[in-house]
Amino acid sequence: MQILLKVLYEAVCPSTCDKLFDLVIMQAGTLSGNPLAMTAGLKTLEILDRPGAYEHLEKVTGRLIEGILQAGRDAGHAVTGGHISGELGISSPGSAQTVLGL
Repeated sequence: MQILLKVLYEAVCPSTCDKLFDLVIMQAGTLSGNPLAMTAGLKTLEILDRPGAYEHLEKVTGRLIEGILQAGRDAGHAVTGGHISGELGISSPGSAQTVLGL
C-alpha cells in the first residue's frame, strides 16, 4: 500500500513530495482548493477592499502586538517585536530566531 501511495503522490506532486520516516508526505498550498478555506480567503479579500480596512488592520495589529509584548515583559521575559500592517513578529534579544511571526 505504501508503494502505491508513493507512486500516486509522486505522479501528482513530484516537486513537493518528501520522505519522512519512510512515509510519503505531501505539502499542499495554504488554501488547497478547500471550499471553506477558499470562502474565508475570498471574504478576507472582500473585507480588505473596504475603505479604511488597512488603517483599521494597522491599528488593531498595533494594539495586539503591544499587548503581547507587555504580557511577556510582565511575565519576566525579555521580548521585542513589531508589526507592519497585519503582520507581526516577536523575538527574544540574543536569539537569531523569531519566536512568533504571523
